[in-house]
Amino acid sequence: MELFIHPKVIDAIAPGMSYDDFIDYAEMDAVTCLTMADTSENTDWVDREKRLWRDKWGALQQSTEETISITMPPPRIETEADLAAYEPPDPAKATVLKEARRLVKRFKGKKAIVAIGEDCFAHAQYLRAGLANLMMDYILQPELVRKLARIGVDYHVELYRMLVAEGVEVILLGDDYAGKNGPFMSPAYFEQFILPGLKTVAQVRMPLGEPFAKV
Repeated sequence: MELFIHPKVIDAIAPGMSYDDFIDYAEMDAVTCLTMADTSENTDWVDREKRLWRDKWGALQQSTEETISITMPPPRIETEADLAAYEPPDPAKATVLKEARRLVKRFKGKKAIVAIGEDCFAHAQYLRAGLANLMMDYILQPELVRKLARIGVDYHVELYRMLVAEGVEVILLGDDYAGKNGPFMSPAYFEQFILPGLKTVAQVRMPLGEPFAKV
């Protein structure tokens, strides 16, 4: 399986073919949907000319020619007051639910239905306008970091319950904790600020009564 297949790759191999058809064409064992993705129709544009938009967390992003956008300043949350007034997104409105239904309808019983998701780390980077700010928060604002993580945990627990109820069979969690030269943080900071939320999401019991496997 592949976590994600870029449309440019599909078009280079099989011009004009859809993702769904390519899964069959390439004889993949699994089909995936991304919980962090959204449709162009749902884009909340701030400045189309500069390609600035707000993601579901309310964070400012700038689109590029690549799949991943760049988080831009200012941070959506800078202070405890910002956090107290913040309203997180509603998981019931997530675009991925509709995508999961479509994949289940076509591939259930033929391919493994997989949702690629996050837990308590990525959204905190978005809300703080980048990894550098979040890393400094580990030292300067540790309590803010814990509260940001809780927002992600609560959101993703509910979202994954809904996805499993829709027929998704595998939830695959992952994030960028390191670069080619090493981890972005010490193991101690990972264990303090990320691992508790990751474990909570991974161990929650789903509608079918089975827990996710421990990561």
